[in-house]
Amino acid sequence: MTLRSLEIFVKVAQLGNMQQAARALYISAPSVSGAVADLEKELGQQLFERLNRRLHITPQGERLRAYGERLLNLYAEMNRQMKVSGAAQQLRIGATMTVAASVLVGILQRLPVPQPVVQVANTAHIERLLLHGRLDLALVEGCVHVPELVEMPIFHDELVLCCHPQHPLNTGQPLYLQALEGQPMLMREPGSGTREKLHRALDIAHIKPQILWECGEVGALLSAVRAGFGVTVISRRLIPPDLLGLQLRDFPGTRHFSLVYHQDKMISPAMKLFEQSCRQAAQEEQIGHEN
Repeated sequence: MTLRSLEIFVKVAQLGNMQQAARALYISAPSVSGAVADLEKELGQQLFERLNRRLHITPQGERLRAYGERLLNLYAEMNRQMKVSGAAQQLRIGATMTVAASVLVGILQRLPVPQPVVQVANTAHIERLLLHGRLDLALVEGCVHVPELVEMPIFHDELVLCCHPQHPLNTGQPLYLQALEGQPMLMREPGSGTREKLHRALDIAHIKPQILWECGEVGALLSAVRAGFGVTVISRRLIPPDLLGLQLRDFPGTRHFSLVYHQDKMISPAMKLFEQSCRQAAQEEQIGHEN
């Protein structure tokens, strides 16, 4: 088994199609099918089944895919680390929407040049990028669900109900999740950590709001709240002065922004410096709240 044959197998497993894998790798389709056949012969295992003219990976194939992706990521990481010194390496950082809109800029301003390359997306997408070695580390607002990722809580955060000051829910009385039953809701998109936490709480309470918007752009949600289209649940950090943030008494809105990286990742000096900058910013924020 060679790294090249493993790369071909993993690409077929990811795409579920040998022709597409051949195009992605810039090789011929017979070369792809031959590499897979050689692997199956060498391992004595069937890696794919061909049913109704479609390719289906077997349980043995799934096991090899997990090991293969891990090995290929390690190989790519080794090449990257060896070509650039750790101190001078440009970090590839991921951030979720709320993180990018609230704390990320302040953290990056603490770092020396070169500035990191940043990709902003929801938690689910950031997870995939970390797993495939396309990011060095990330700061996310949601819980990660992949055991290969290491998660370190850094910042405290709180989710609250955001509404217009003249909204009927702004009564001055304690507010509970039940108040959202049938309420026009402006929601973050599926895959968002904010959306996941709220959705779980609503499911447990058997509450069905009226989802009017699904949007990955916080500014658009706030504009819709301002226009009176509905209410949304977002980080208290993001609520502007002209809107209200109301606490839902039975909603566990407390959470963390966490630093996340792959368990196989070699921690470079640049990554360590970013972690230190995050912790310093969080500590200064906590002191500011206490004062």
